[in-house]
Amino acid sequence: LPGETYEGFMRTVDFVISDLHARRFTAFHFLVIPGSYFRKHADELHLIYNPRPPYHLVRSDTFSEADVERARRFVFFMYLFYYMLKDIRALVEQRAGNSPRAAYERVIRFIAEQYPRFVDTYYLAYDEPNFTPVFEKYYDEIMAIKPELLARIERLLDTPDKTGTYTP
Repeated sequence: LPGETYEGFMRTVDFVISDLHARRFTAFHFLVIPGSYFRKHADELHLIYNPRPPYHLVRSDTFSEADVERARRFVFFMYLFYYMLKDIRALVEQRAGNSPRAAYERVIRFIAEQYPRFVDTYYLAYDEPNFTPVFEKYYDEIMAIKPELLARIERLLDTPDKTGTYTP
């Protein structure tokens, strides 16, 4: 929404996963749809959007293009954790204490660095908000690396991060 920031978006995500203990996770890219209030007032609201369907927000004066991409990538990984890699979600939430968002961010960074296929293949197949192409096309491949991935994430969460604190 206009005035929203990446940090504000992440506070909402944090509330959903920390306070609501959501069993499902869904987030949608902000759309500037023809005929909508936001489309009619896009200039005054400083909304830069893709003029072709589905009319995704590219950036605003408070949500940079890089932050839109960071949010989209976080949502993609949350879909993975909620719908394909549920054991990783359970592990993160068990070990995260009061800060599951920080733990998820750490796990996402780790996966992106150690398993680049998650970003350069699976993420690119993600047709937001439709996770089905990833699920159908790469399910067997992802499930094959799941045991190794789970073991490595468990070790990661048992290891202090660069600041010397555990997990989050």
